[in-house]
Amino acid sequence: MGAGAFLLPPRLRPAVIQAVIWVILVGLLRDLLTTVIGLWGPVRPLVQWLFAPSGLSPLGAVALLVIIGGLSLWRSSRSAQAR
Repeated sequence: MGAGAFLLPPRLRPAVIQAVIWVILVGLLRDLLTTVIGLWGPVRPLVQWLFAPSGLSPLGAVALLVIIGGLSLWRSSRSAQAR
């Protein structure tokens, strides 16, 4: 996986790496996040959809990867335009 990151275009590489790190981090912190966020009433269905009994659900992991990767890519393109 590390070698595959160097095969990505330079503009896309940081977004993919950040997205993968976030997916791993959220998956590892599943118990803590469900305990804290599960108490918020309206957000509970989203938390149940995002997490499986032992980590992220596959659909939740893909959704999180796309959202974080997209936001990171969008942020990097905005900062490049500002320069």
